[in-house]
Amino acid sequence: MPNAALIPTTSVVTSHAQDRSWLRLARNVGLVFFLVAVFGAVEHDTLYANAAITTMSEKEIRDLFIEQMERGNALRQVALLALGCVGVAGMASSREKPWNVRWSVLAPLVVLVALSCLSIAWTPQPVVTAKRLVVLACVLTGCAGLARILTPREFLGVSLATLLLFISGSIAVDMAAGGRPWSGDYRFGGTLHPNAQATYCAILAIAANCLRLGFGRRWLKLVIIAAALGLIVLTESRTGLMAAVAALVLTWMVKLPPGMRWAGFSLGIAGATLLVVAYFSVGSGARSRVVDTALLGRSQQAGSLTGRLPLWDELLDHAADKPLLGYGYEGFWTEKRIAAIMRSQGWSLQNAHNSYFEILLQLGYVGLFLAIWFLIAGSTTLAAATTLTRDPGYAFAFGVVMFGVLNSGLESLFVKLRYSPVIAMIGLLMVALYYPLTSSDEPESRLPQRRVF
Repeated sequence: MPNAALIPTTSVVTSHAQDRSWLRLARNVGLVFFLVAVFGAVEHDTLYANAAITTMSEKEIRDLFIEQMERGNALRQVALLALGCVGVAGMASSREKPWNVRWSVLAPLVVLVALSCLSIAWTPQPVVTAKRLVVLACVLTGCAGLARILTPREFLGVSLATLLLFISGSIAVDMAAGGRPWSGDYRFGGTLHPNAQATYCAILAIAANCLRLGFGRRWLKLVIIAAALGLIVLTESRTGLMAAVAALVLTWMVKLPPGMRWAGFSLGIAGATLLVVAYFSVGSGARSRVVDTALLGRSQQAGSLTGRLPLWDELLDHAADKPLLGYGYEGFWTEKRIAAIMRSQGWSLQNAHNSYFEILLQLGYVGLFLAIWFLIAGSTTLAAATTLTRDPGYAFAFGVVMFGVLNSGLESLFVKLRYSPVIAMIGLLMVALYYPLTSSDEPESRLPQRRVF
Protein backbone atom coordinates (compact mmCIF):
# COMPACT_ATOMS: atom_id res chain seq x y z
CA MET A 1 0.00 0.00 0.00
CA PRO A 2 2.71 2.61 0.76
CA ASN A 3 4.36 1.96 -2.58
CA ALA A 4 1.03 2.28 -4.35
CA ALA A 5 0.42 5.59 -2.59
CA LEU A 6 3.67 6.96 -3.94
CA ILE A 7 2.79 6.41 -7.58
CA PRO A 8 0.34 9.37 -7.96
CA THR A 9 2.74 11.68 -6.13
CA THR A 10 5.62 10.76 -8.43
CA SER A 11 3.40 11.26 -11.47
CA VAL A 12 2.34 14.69 -10.25
CA VAL A 13 5.97 15.74 -9.67
CA THR A 14 6.96 14.51 -13.12
CA SER A 15 3.99 16.36 -14.66
CA HIS A 16 4.96 19.60 -12.89
CA ALA A 17 8.54 19.22 -14.11
CA GLN A 18 7.37 18.76 -17.70
CA ASP A 19 5.04 21.75 -17.41
CA ARG A 20 7.90 23.90 -16.15
CA SER A 21 10.07 22.66 -19.00
CA TRP A 22 7.50 23.87 -21.53
CA LEU A 23 7.21 27.21 -19.72
CA ARG A 24 10.99 27.63 -19.84
CA LEU A 25 10.97 26.80 -23.54
CA ALA A 26 8.29 29.42 -24.20
CA ARG A 27 10.19 31.97 -22.12
CA ASN A 28 13.44 31.29 -23.97
CA VAL A 29 11.74 31.61 -27.35
CA GLY A 30 10.38 34.94 -26.15
CA LEU A 31 13.88 36.01 -25.10
CA VAL A 32 15.21 35.13 -28.56
CA PHE A 33 12.75 37.45 -30.27
CA PHE A 34 13.24 40.10 -27.58
CA LEU A 35 17.01 40.15 -28.17
CA VAL A 36 16.51 40.20 -31.94
CA ALA A 37 14.20 43.20 -31.55
CA VAL A 38 16.54 45.06 -29.15
CA PHE A 39 19.76 44.63 -31.10
CA GLY A 40 18.01 44.86 -34.43
CA ALA A 41 17.08 48.40 -33.37
CA VAL A 42 20.41 49.18 -31.72
CA GLU A 43 22.98 47.78 -34.13
CA HIS A 44 21.56 46.73 -37.49
CA ASP A 45 21.08 49.05 -40.47
CA THR A 46 20.34 48.43 -44.16
CA LEU A 47 23.02 51.06 -44.91
CA TYR A 48 25.49 48.15 -45.05
CA ALA A 49 23.47 46.08 -47.54
CA ASN A 50 25.68 44.97 -50.42
CA ALA A 51 28.50 47.12 -48.97
CA ALA A 52 26.60 50.34 -49.85
CA ILE A 53 28.64 52.26 -47.29
CA THR A 54 31.76 51.78 -49.42
CA THR A 55 30.25 54.08 -52.06
CA MET A 56 30.03 56.98 -49.60
CA SER A 57 32.68 59.69 -49.49
CA GLU A 58 34.92 60.11 -46.46
CA LYS A 59 33.12 63.33 -45.54
CA GLU A 60 29.72 61.59 -45.67
CA ILE A 61 31.00 58.77 -43.45
CA ARG A 62 32.51 61.24 -40.98
CA ASP A 63 29.33 63.32 -40.83
CA LEU A 64 27.20 60.19 -40.39
CA PHE A 65 29.39 58.95 -37.52
CA ILE A 66 29.33 62.32 -35.75
CA GLU A 67 25.55 62.58 -36.17
CA GLN A 68 25.03 59.09 -34.72
CA MET A 69 27.33 59.92 -31.82
CA GLU A 70 25.65 63.21 -30.89
CA ARG A 71 22.00 62.61 -31.79
CA GLY A 72 19.93 60.08 -29.91
CA ASN A 73 17.54 57.60 -31.48
CA ALA A 74 14.20 57.13 -29.75
CA LEU A 75 13.83 53.49 -30.85
CA ARG A 76 17.32 52.63 -29.61
CA GLN A 77 16.63 54.33 -26.30
CA VAL A 78 13.40 52.37 -25.79
CA ALA A 79 15.13 49.12 -26.73
CA LEU A 80 17.99 49.68 -24.26
CA LEU A 81 15.59 50.72 -21.50
CA ALA A 82 13.61 47.52 -22.11
CA LEU A 83 16.85 45.51 -21.88
CA GLY A 84 17.61 47.14 -18.53
CA CYS A 85 14.10 46.43 -17.23
CA VAL A 86 14.35 42.76 -18.22
CA GLY A 87 17.65 42.62 -16.38
CA VAL A 88 16.16 44.08 -13.19
CA ALA A 89 13.22 41.67 -13.38
CA GLY A 90 15.53 38.74 -13.99
CA MET A 91 17.77 39.49 -11.02
CA ALA A 92 14.80 40.14 -8.73
CA SER A 93 12.50 37.26 -9.67
CA SER A 94 14.76 34.32 -10.50
CA ARG A 95 15.59 32.09 -7.55
CA GLU A 96 16.90 29.02 -9.37
CA LYS A 97 20.43 30.37 -9.64
CA PRO A 98 21.64 31.67 -6.25
CA TRP A 99 24.13 34.48 -5.85
CA ASN A 100 27.67 33.18 -5.56
CA VAL A 101 30.04 36.07 -6.26
CA ARG A 102 33.59 35.59 -7.48
CA TRP A 103 35.21 38.86 -6.43
CA SER A 104 38.36 38.12 -8.42
CA VAL A 105 36.20 38.64 -11.54
CA LEU A 106 33.67 41.16 -10.27
CA ALA A 107 36.03 43.55 -8.44
CA PRO A 108 37.92 44.83 -11.53
CA LEU A 109 34.62 45.29 -13.38
CA VAL A 110 33.09 47.28 -10.51
CA VAL A 111 36.16 49.52 -10.23
CA LEU A 112 36.25 49.97 -14.02
CA VAL A 113 32.60 51.05 -14.08
CA ALA A 114 33.21 53.39 -11.12
CA LEU A 115 36.17 54.93 -12.96
CA SER A 116 33.96 55.43 -16.02
CA CYS A 117 31.38 57.23 -13.89
CA LEU A 118 34.00 59.43 -12.24
CA SER A 119 35.47 60.36 -15.63
CA ILE A 120 32.51 62.66 -16.24
CA ALA A 121 34.54 65.13 -14.15
CA TRP A 122 37.37 65.38 -16.70
CA THR A 123 35.85 64.35 -20.02
CA PRO A 124 35.76 67.09 -22.71
CA GLN A 125 32.14 66.18 -23.56
CA PRO A 126 30.30 65.46 -20.28
CA VAL A 127 26.85 65.34 -21.86
CA VAL A 128 27.87 62.55 -24.26
CA THR A 129 29.64 60.71 -21.43
CA ALA A 130 26.56 60.95 -19.19
CA LYS A 131 24.31 59.57 -21.94
CA ARG A 132 26.70 56.68 -22.63
CA LEU A 133 26.90 55.89 -18.91
CA VAL A 134 23.11 55.46 -18.85
CA VAL A 135 23.45 53.10 -21.83
CA LEU A 136 26.22 51.21 -20.02
CA ALA A 137 24.01 50.83 -16.93
CA CYS A 138 21.14 49.43 -19.02
CA VAL A 139 23.41 46.96 -20.83
CA LEU A 140 25.18 45.70 -17.69
CA THR A 141 21.87 45.35 -15.83
CA GLY A 142 20.38 43.46 -18.76
CA CYS A 143 23.40 41.15 -18.95
CA ALA A 144 23.30 40.46 -15.21
CA GLY A 145 19.60 39.62 -15.35
CA LEU A 146 19.94 37.34 -18.37
CA ALA A 147 22.91 35.65 -16.73
CA ARG A 148 20.62 34.72 -13.83
CA ILE A 149 17.53 33.82 -15.85
CA LEU A 150 19.31 31.44 -18.23
CA THR A 151 21.12 28.25 -17.39
CA PRO A 152 24.41 27.87 -19.31
CA ARG A 153 22.80 25.43 -21.78
CA GLU A 154 19.90 27.82 -22.35
CA PHE A 155 22.37 30.67 -22.84
CA LEU A 156 24.06 28.62 -25.56
CA GLY A 157 20.73 27.82 -27.22
CA VAL A 158 19.38 31.38 -27.11
CA SER A 159 22.64 32.78 -28.51
CA LEU A 160 22.66 30.21 -31.31
CA ALA A 161 19.05 30.94 -32.25
CA THR A 162 19.45 34.73 -32.26
CA LEU A 163 22.61 34.57 -34.36
CA LEU A 164 20.96 32.26 -36.89
CA LEU A 165 18.08 34.74 -37.23
CA PHE A 166 20.37 37.76 -37.56
CA ILE A 167 22.68 36.13 -40.10
CA SER A 168 19.80 34.69 -42.15
CA GLY A 169 18.22 38.16 -42.24
CA SER A 170 21.50 39.73 -43.33
CA ILE A 171 21.84 37.22 -46.17
CA ALA A 172 18.29 38.01 -47.35
CA VAL A 173 18.89 41.78 -47.16
CA ASP A 174 22.19 41.50 -49.02
CA MET A 175 20.68 39.41 -51.82
CA ALA A 176 17.70 41.77 -52.12
CA ALA A 177 20.11 44.71 -52.46
CA GLY A 178 21.85 43.05 -55.40
CA GLY A 179 24.72 41.37 -53.57
CA ARG A 180 26.06 38.28 -55.31
CA PRO A 181 28.57 36.10 -53.40
CA TRP A 182 30.08 34.79 -56.63
CA SER A 183 31.09 38.26 -57.85
CA GLY A 184 34.73 39.23 -57.38
CA ASP A 185 34.14 42.44 -55.37
CA TYR A 186 31.47 41.06 -53.00
CA ARG A 187 31.77 41.44 -49.21
CA PHE A 188 29.09 39.93 -47.02
CA GLY A 189 27.60 42.53 -44.70
CA GLY A 190 23.82 42.64 -44.95
CA THR A 191 22.67 44.72 -41.99
CA LEU A 192 26.15 45.07 -40.46
CA HIS A 193 29.59 46.21 -41.49
CA PRO A 194 31.43 43.13 -42.85
CA ASN A 195 33.88 43.15 -39.92
CA ALA A 196 30.99 43.16 -37.44
CA GLN A 197 29.19 40.47 -39.42
CA ALA A 198 32.32 38.33 -39.10
CA THR A 199 32.00 38.42 -35.29
CA TYR A 200 28.43 37.12 -35.54
CA CYS A 201 29.54 34.26 -37.79
CA ALA A 202 32.51 33.44 -35.54
CA ILE A 203 30.34 33.23 -32.41
CA LEU A 204 27.85 31.10 -34.35
CA ALA A 205 30.68 28.68 -35.19
CA ILE A 206 31.76 28.57 -31.52
CA ALA A 207 28.17 27.91 -30.43
CA ALA A 208 27.81 25.06 -32.93
CA ASN A 209 31.12 23.63 -31.76
CA CYS A 210 29.73 23.44 -28.20
CA LEU A 211 26.44 21.76 -29.12
CA ARG A 212 25.91 18.32 -27.64
CA LEU A 213 24.24 16.26 -30.33
CA GLY A 214 23.78 12.53 -30.66
CA PHE A 215 26.02 10.47 -32.94
CA GLY A 216 23.54 10.56 -35.79
CA ARG A 217 23.20 14.37 -35.69
CA ARG A 218 26.81 15.47 -35.29
CA TRP A 219 26.89 16.33 -38.98
CA LEU A 220 24.62 19.29 -38.18
CA LYS A 221 27.19 21.07 -36.02
CA LEU A 222 29.86 20.47 -38.68
CA VAL A 223 27.60 21.99 -41.34
CA ILE A 224 26.93 25.07 -39.18
CA ILE A 225 30.64 25.54 -38.41
CA ALA A 226 31.61 25.18 -42.08
CA ALA A 227 28.87 27.59 -43.19
CA ALA A 228 29.83 30.14 -40.54
CA LEU A 229 33.52 30.03 -41.48
CA GLY A 230 32.57 30.26 -45.16
CA LEU A 231 30.53 33.40 -44.46
CA ILE A 232 33.51 34.91 -42.61
CA VAL A 233 35.58 34.34 -45.75
CA LEU A 234 32.89 36.21 -47.72
CA THR A 235 33.12 39.16 -45.30
CA GLU A 236 36.86 39.31 -46.16
CA SER A 237 37.58 39.98 -42.49
CA ARG A 238 41.04 38.54 -41.97
CA THR A 239 41.03 39.38 -38.27
CA GLY A 240 37.65 37.70 -37.81
CA LEU A 241 38.72 34.52 -39.59
CA MET A 242 42.01 34.11 -37.72
CA ALA A 243 40.43 34.90 -34.35
CA ALA A 244 37.55 32.50 -35.05
CA VAL A 245 39.86 29.59 -35.89
CA ALA A 246 42.00 30.26 -32.81
CA ALA A 247 38.92 30.54 -30.58
CA LEU A 248 37.55 27.25 -31.92
CA VAL A 249 40.83 25.53 -31.06
CA LEU A 250 40.88 27.06 -27.56
CA THR A 251 37.24 26.07 -26.99
CA TRP A 252 38.01 22.51 -28.03
CA MET A 253 40.93 22.47 -25.59
CA VAL A 254 38.92 23.79 -22.63
CA LYS A 255 36.35 21.06 -23.17
CA LEU A 256 39.03 18.39 -22.78
CA PRO A 257 39.50 16.71 -19.38
CA PRO A 258 42.14 18.60 -17.34
CA GLY A 259 44.70 15.82 -17.76
CA MET A 260 44.43 15.97 -21.55
CA ARG A 261 44.67 19.75 -22.00
CA TRP A 262 48.46 19.75 -22.04
CA ALA A 263 48.33 17.02 -24.68
CA GLY A 264 45.96 19.16 -26.73
CA PHE A 265 48.18 22.20 -26.28
CA SER A 266 51.23 20.20 -27.36
CA LEU A 267 49.34 18.92 -30.38
CA GLY A 268 48.45 22.49 -31.35
CA ILE A 269 52.06 23.65 -31.02
CA ALA A 270 53.26 20.69 -33.09
CA GLY A 271 50.69 21.45 -35.79
CA ALA A 272 51.64 25.12 -35.92
CA THR A 273 55.34 24.19 -36.13
CA LEU A 274 54.67 21.83 -39.04
CA LEU A 275 52.78 24.56 -40.88
CA VAL A 276 55.67 27.01 -40.42
CA VAL A 277 58.20 24.42 -41.62
CA ALA A 278 56.00 23.57 -44.62
CA TYR A 279 55.62 27.27 -45.46
CA PHE A 280 59.35 27.89 -45.60
CA SER A 281 59.97 24.64 -47.46
CA VAL A 282 58.08 25.70 -50.58
CA GLY A 283 59.17 28.19 -53.21
CA SER A 284 58.66 31.94 -53.03
CA GLY A 285 55.83 31.81 -55.57
CA ALA A 286 53.90 29.29 -53.51
CA ARG A 287 54.56 31.32 -50.35
CA SER A 288 53.14 34.45 -51.93
CA ARG A 289 50.01 32.54 -52.95
CA VAL A 290 49.64 31.23 -49.40
CA VAL A 291 49.96 34.77 -48.00
CA ASP A 292 47.44 36.12 -50.50
CA THR A 293 45.00 33.35 -49.56
CA ALA A 294 45.49 34.01 -45.84
CA LEU A 295 44.82 37.70 -46.42
CA LEU A 296 41.62 36.79 -48.32
CA GLY A 297 42.94 38.55 -51.39
CA ARG A 298 43.28 41.89 -49.56
CA SER A 299 47.06 42.22 -49.61
CA GLN A 300 47.03 45.99 -50.05
CA GLN A 301 48.69 47.76 -47.11
CA ALA A 302 49.17 44.42 -45.37
CA GLY A 303 52.54 45.56 -44.05
CA SER A 304 50.89 48.41 -42.14
CA LEU A 305 47.88 46.25 -41.13
CA THR A 306 45.68 48.18 -43.57
CA GLY A 307 46.74 51.55 -42.23
CA ARG A 308 46.41 50.62 -38.58
CA LEU A 309 50.07 51.05 -37.60
CA PRO A 310 50.24 54.75 -38.63
CA LEU A 311 46.89 55.30 -36.89
CA TRP A 312 48.07 53.68 -33.66
CA ASP A 313 51.27 55.70 -33.77
CA GLU A 314 49.24 58.92 -33.88
CA LEU A 315 46.85 57.70 -31.17
CA LEU A 316 49.78 56.91 -28.87
CA ASP A 317 50.76 60.56 -29.08
CA HIS A 318 47.25 61.52 -27.92
CA ALA A 319 47.36 58.90 -25.15
CA ALA A 320 50.68 60.32 -23.91
CA ASP A 321 48.93 63.61 -23.14
CA LYS A 322 46.60 61.92 -20.60
CA PRO A 323 48.22 58.57 -19.80
CA LEU A 324 46.85 57.81 -16.35
CA LEU A 325 43.06 58.34 -16.60
CA GLY A 326 42.55 59.10 -20.28
CA TYR A 327 40.05 61.47 -21.86
CA GLY A 328 37.02 60.09 -20.05
CA TYR A 329 34.46 57.45 -20.92
CA GLU A 330 33.49 58.01 -24.59
CA GLY A 331 35.33 61.32 -24.33
CA PHE A 332 38.11 60.95 -26.90
CA TRP A 333 36.29 60.94 -30.24
CA THR A 334 35.07 64.54 -30.42
CA GLU A 335 33.95 66.08 -33.71
CA LYS A 336 37.15 68.13 -34.03
CA ARG A 337 39.44 65.20 -33.20
CA ILE A 338 37.65 62.85 -35.62
CA ALA A 339 38.07 65.34 -38.45
CA ALA A 340 41.74 65.95 -37.62
CA ILE A 341 42.68 62.25 -37.41
CA MET A 342 40.78 61.37 -40.59
CA ARG A 343 42.56 64.21 -42.37
CA SER A 344 46.02 63.16 -41.17
CA GLN A 345 45.47 59.46 -41.88
CA GLY A 346 43.82 59.98 -45.25
CA TRP A 347 41.03 57.43 -44.81
CA SER A 348 37.62 57.23 -43.14
CA LEU A 349 37.62 55.79 -39.64
CA GLN A 350 35.26 55.66 -36.70
CA ASN A 351 37.44 54.13 -34.01
CA ALA A 352 40.96 53.07 -33.09
CA HIS A 353 40.60 49.62 -34.73
CA ASN A 354 41.88 48.17 -31.46
CA SER A 355 39.77 47.70 -28.33
CA TYR A 356 42.77 48.07 -26.05
CA PHE A 357 43.67 51.42 -27.61
CA GLU A 358 40.05 52.53 -27.14
CA ILE A 359 40.22 51.75 -23.42
CA LEU A 360 43.63 53.42 -23.12
CA LEU A 361 42.35 56.60 -24.75
CA GLN A 362 39.17 56.72 -22.67
CA LEU A 363 40.35 55.56 -19.24
CA GLY A 364 44.14 55.58 -19.43
CA TYR A 365 46.52 52.90 -18.24
CA VAL A 366 44.48 52.48 -15.05
CA GLY A 367 41.41 51.50 -17.05
CA LEU A 368 43.44 49.27 -19.36
CA PHE A 369 44.93 47.42 -16.38
CA LEU A 370 41.47 46.85 -14.88
CA ALA A 371 40.05 45.64 -18.21
CA ILE A 372 42.87 43.14 -18.73
CA TRP A 373 42.51 41.93 -15.12
CA PHE A 374 38.78 41.41 -15.70
CA LEU A 375 39.37 39.44 -18.91
CA ILE A 376 42.08 37.21 -17.44
CA ALA A 377 40.12 36.51 -14.25
CA GLY A 378 36.88 35.95 -16.18
CA SER A 379 38.34 33.57 -18.76
CA THR A 380 40.16 31.47 -16.17
CA THR A 381 37.00 31.29 -14.04
CA LEU A 382 34.95 30.22 -17.06
CA ALA A 383 37.51 27.49 -17.74
CA ALA A 384 37.23 26.36 -14.10
CA ALA A 385 33.41 26.31 -14.34
CA THR A 386 33.65 24.21 -17.52
CA THR A 387 35.88 21.72 -15.71
CA LEU A 388 33.57 21.62 -12.68
CA THR A 389 30.25 21.20 -14.50
CA ARG A 390 31.22 19.89 -17.96
CA ASP A 391 28.45 22.22 -19.14
CA PRO A 392 28.80 23.27 -22.80
CA GLY A 393 27.35 26.69 -21.98
CA TYR A 394 30.42 27.65 -19.95
CA ALA A 395 32.70 26.35 -22.72
CA PHE A 396 30.76 28.49 -25.21
CA ALA A 397 31.16 31.59 -23.03
CA PHE A 398 34.89 30.88 -22.71
CA GLY A 399 35.20 30.60 -26.49
CA VAL A 400 33.36 33.90 -27.06
CA VAL A 401 35.61 35.70 -24.56
CA MET A 402 38.73 34.23 -26.22
CA PHE A 403 37.46 35.34 -29.61
CA GLY A 404 36.85 38.84 -28.24
CA VAL A 405 40.34 39.01 -26.72
CA LEU A 406 41.94 38.01 -30.04
CA ASN A 407 39.67 40.07 -32.27
CA SER A 408 40.23 43.17 -30.14
CA GLY A 409 43.86 43.33 -31.22
CA LEU A 410 42.83 44.65 -34.65
CA GLU A 411 39.21 45.78 -34.15
CA SER A 412 37.25 47.94 -31.68
CA LEU A 413 34.02 45.97 -31.93
CA PHE A 414 34.12 44.51 -28.42
CA VAL A 415 34.08 47.89 -26.67
CA LYS A 416 31.10 49.15 -28.65
CA LEU A 417 27.37 48.71 -28.11
CA ARG A 418 26.95 45.49 -30.09
CA TYR A 419 25.39 42.09 -29.57
CA SER A 420 28.72 40.21 -29.70
CA PRO A 421 30.24 41.84 -26.57
CA VAL A 422 26.86 41.51 -24.83
CA ILE A 423 27.04 37.73 -25.33
CA ALA A 424 30.55 37.76 -23.87
CA MET A 425 29.44 39.89 -20.91
CA ILE A 426 26.51 37.58 -20.10
CA GLY A 427 28.92 34.66 -20.00
CA LEU A 428 31.38 36.52 -17.77
CA LEU A 429 28.65 37.61 -15.36
CA MET A 430 27.42 34.02 -15.11
CA VAL A 431 30.60 33.15 -13.24
CA ALA A 432 31.20 36.57 -11.64
CA LEU A 433 27.78 36.67 -9.94
CA TYR A 434 26.40 33.12 -10.03
CA TYR A 435 29.35 30.74 -10.00
CA PRO A 436 28.02 27.15 -9.95
CA LEU A 437 27.75 25.70 -6.45
CA THR A 438 27.86 22.06 -7.58
CA SER A 439 28.83 20.06 -10.63
CA SER A 440 25.25 20.41 -11.94
CA ASP A 441 23.97 23.90 -12.68
CA GLU A 442 20.69 22.74 -14.19
CA PRO A 443 17.52 23.45 -12.16
CA GLU A 444 15.73 20.41 -10.80
CA SER A 445 18.44 18.24 -12.30
CA ARG A 446 17.08 15.09 -10.63
CA LEU A 447 13.62 15.43 -12.14
CA PRO A 448 12.64 14.26 -15.64
CA GLN A 449 12.54 17.26 -17.95
CA ARG A 450 12.54 18.18 -21.59
CA ARG A 451 15.75 19.73 -22.88
CA VAL A 452 15.21 23.47 -23.35
CA PHE A 453 17.00 24.45 -26.55
